[in-house]
Amino acid sequence: MIKELNFELKYSRFSIIFQLFIGLSLAILLYQLLSPMWWLVSLILLSISFYFFLKQSRIFQIAYLDQKSWTVAYSSQKIISRVEISKIIDYQLFIIIYFEEAPIKVAIIWFDQLPLQYWKKLKVLQKLH
Repeated sequence: MIKELNFELKYSRFSIIFQLFIGLSLAILLYQLLSPMWWLVSLILLSISFYFFLKQSRIFQIAYLDQKSWTVAYSSQKIISRVEISKIIDYQLFIIIYFEEAPIKVAIIWFDQLPLQYWKKLKVLQKLH
């Protein structure tokens, strides 16, 4: 039973593709709106923000304890933190989890990070929360 509520997250390829698509769309839109020099500056800023997106700390394991209590293990840190969840929002492709007191206040879990059966269990826990 406890193993079923322990979610080990894989690396999400869909999130990278989604971010690249949004960045490319913004670059095309800004190309039509701005002069070439300002477009180049905005393209550099978009690249820098994408680099920081790739470098941010990610959750690689999340386990349900009770009601609002979860344990979270981050990929960049070797510690496991116990956190309380304030809100969970389901957007079908991803789930956003808001933590009350944690090093990272928001976690995004994409549908391709979990097997389908665990994704459904996480959605059920979201509805119960």
